[in-house]
Amino acid sequence: MAEGQNCVVDLREMGDRYGLKMRDVVKDGKVIMRDHAWTPEALRKAVKEVEEKAKGYEIIELRGHVPNWVVAALAYAAHPATAYFEIGPKGMYHLTATPFPIDAKEPTAGYHFDVKEDGDFVYVQALTDNPHGDAHGFDMSKFDEMTMPVIPAGKNVLLSGETVNPVAVSMVLAYAEISNSVSIRFHQEPGYFCSVSHDPKIEIGHMFPTND
Repeated sequence: MAEGQNCVVDLREMGDRYGLKMRDVVKDGKVIMRDHAWTPEALRKAVKEVEEKAKGYEIIELRGHVPNWVVAALAYAAHPATAYFEIGPKGMYHLTATPFPIDAKEPTAGYHFDVKEDGDFVYVQALTDNPHGDAHGFDMSKFDEMTMPVIPAGKNVLLSGETVNPVAVSMVLAYAEISNSVSIRFHQEPGYFCSVSHDPKIEIGHMFPTND
């Protein structure tokens, strides 16, 4: 990926430009980092900006850590450009444009899924086989082995589970074209935030409360 040939979006600069405040990101009662406190309004603005910036490019680089529901929405907005984004302390990039395949067989990449249908909603929880229960230790070499469970089409999908951003984004993209909307939960957020919507009544960034 030679510099200058790709569309580069600095999400940290974008957050500053939008006037977003900084906040602590808490996982298991511990502060693990500080991030911009993204809002639904800011996400909708960012989606429009990325849609425009990505035009004519084959690759878009999304640089900077943001919640999974934000980066998933921006990766989808960049289509048909291929979205890469920054993960880890060394700024590694990983392809996100190809959604995980949907397969009836049990996934083989260290995850299994709990799927529950409730009216117009389908809850899909990703559960890790990691003995420490931490999917942030996901082996990226198994990324291409990942498959998602079959779900009924046309529903509002609510995804949850501890995942690294490349996994979270590809989970969202797996259901993006067959669902009414796709939302995902970030750590212990109080709800699922919408990353993809084909329903004019559901805006990007809309929060569906958890049923915890």
